[in-house]
Parts: sequence; structure tokens; C-alpha cells
Amino acid sequence: MKCSNGSLRTMFAMGDLTVMCVMIFITSVFARVLRKSWNTNFKLLKSQWIVLCGTIICFSIMVYYILIIQQSILRNPVFVAIVIITVVSTLQIQLFYRKPEYLLTAKKLTLGTALAWCYFYGYLKIILPHIKRKMLEFSQEHKVKFEVDKLLILAPKTCMMPEKLDELNNLDNTLEFCRHLPIHTANRAGNINREYKSPVYNLKHKKSGKSQYIVVEGASNLQTLYDFKKNSKLSEEHFQQQRSLYINVVKELTRRYEYEGIYELLEYEHRMNGKAKCLSATIQNSIHELKSKLDMRSDKSDAN
Repeated sequence: MKCSNGSLRTMFAMGDLTVMCVMIFITSVFARVLRKSWNTNFKLLKSQWIVLCGTIICFSIMVYYILIIQQSILRNPVFVAIVIITVVSTLQIQLFYRKPEYLLTAKKLTLGTALAWCYFYGYLKIILPHIKRKMLEFSQEHKVKFEVDKLLILAPKTCMMPEKLDELNNLDNTLEFCRHLPIHTANRAGNINREYKSPVYNLKHKKSGKSQYIVVEGASNLQTLYDFKKNSKLSEEHFQQQRSLYINVVKELTRRYEYEGIYELLEYEHRMNGKAKCLSATIQNSIHELKSKLDMRSDKSDAN
């Protein structure tokens, strides 16, 4: 069956239009997946990795098809303009969604990001600016020295924490509650002089008899995330993804307000070989690593 020149032009025009539509669709899907991947620092579920790889393959095939097979479409100014707009839009999405402010404008807040915002603005932003001053006051009053002048925040992978941190002691290391730092008060949502307490613990090593005073507590909203998992159908994969979002957003917000040198987030495995790990030993190892990093930084600064 023969076609006239007019019908051939129509077919080629329709072909160009089809390529444009498919290219726009693939680019928009690719941008959406890339945005979500960027948001979670590429900590994705298996299904999301499949979608991301699939969109990359489809995008590559379309680029190959246009550059090698159907080069005539490149002479179409409309198509060139569409490609430029989609590429620029993709870059803008990446830059925009990398900032913490994306949570304020996103249509759908995830559980992990919402809990992180509540924890930061409802607690950390209130106490962190005063924590070092409170530690100094405590040291002067009780004649003790803190092992690290930071608030240590526990963030177990399971998100489950005991009500009292000294519940997970062992024979060699014990974690004992001493008292609280001087109480910080603030007016909050009609609650006049609301009290905020930061606990001081004594980390003892029985063999050496050495005592280490630290200010340590758990990230309370991670416990909320754990409770949510227990009372819902949240899968383990989604649970860990929400935990990663929580950790990333807390770190982003503390960087934004320059609180990085005031606290330390201690991530650790709650269990090993099916048994609960000793929390005091875990904290002691984390303190040792933290002090080693601080010593390395001071050595570098002295060298400079």
C-alpha cells in the first residue's frame, strides 16, 4: 500500500510528536524518582531501585534514538525548547529538594521527616543553644569534668530504647544516672516556664575504676517511630527508610542552625547475634571514637 507525500509528512510529524510526548513523560518520571532518591541520600527500597534503573535505561534509549536514528527531530525548535526546559526543571528540583525547606512546601510529608521536624523545633532548638553553659555550671557546682562537652543523642537502628539507660549494663561497664543539668525553662504554647531537663550519667569501668561523666539521652521521637511500627502494618524496609529520613533531616536542620559542635548523634546496632548489646559499652566505644576524631582535628589545626 502506497502513501502520498502529504500522508508521509503527517506520519513523520506524528512520529516527532510521539517522540516528544514519550520523552517528556520519561523525563518527568525520571525527575520524580531522582528527586525521591536525592531526598533519601539514595537509601531506597528494592522496588524503587528498579524504577530508578528502569527510568535511566528508558531515558538513555530515547536519547540514543534521537541522536542516532531520528536526528531530524533536533532541527525542530519546539523539541529543543522542551528538552532544555525539562533538563533545567530537573536540576532545579534536585537543588530545591536538597534543602531542608522542602519539607515545608512538599505536598506529602513522610512520617520520618515530620517526626524529625517535631524533635528539632520542639526540643533540640530549645535546649542546644544553652547546653554547654549548663554543662559548665554543673561542672563548677559538683567539681566534675565531662568526658565530652556535647549532648550525646542515642539513635539505635531498631529505634527501641529502654525507659532507663542503666537497664542494659554488663559486668565490666555500668551506666548510672546522677542528676540533671540545671533546668532550662521556656514559655511554650501557653505553658509558662516549661522545664527542659538533660540527664547526667556516670559511665563507670569496674576494672579500672574510672568514671566518665556524660550528658546522654535517646532521641525520643525515634521511640515514637518504633511504637508506630508496632501498632501498624509498616514493613521493615519502610520503617528503616523512615528512620533514615529522620536522621538525615535532623542532621540537615542542625547544620542549618550551626549546632553541629554541640551534640553528637550516636547510631548503633541494638542487638548482636540475637542478644541485646550492652549500652554502656556501646557509649564508651562511641566516646573513644569521638575523642579520636577531635584529637585528629586539633592536630591538623595545629599543623596549619
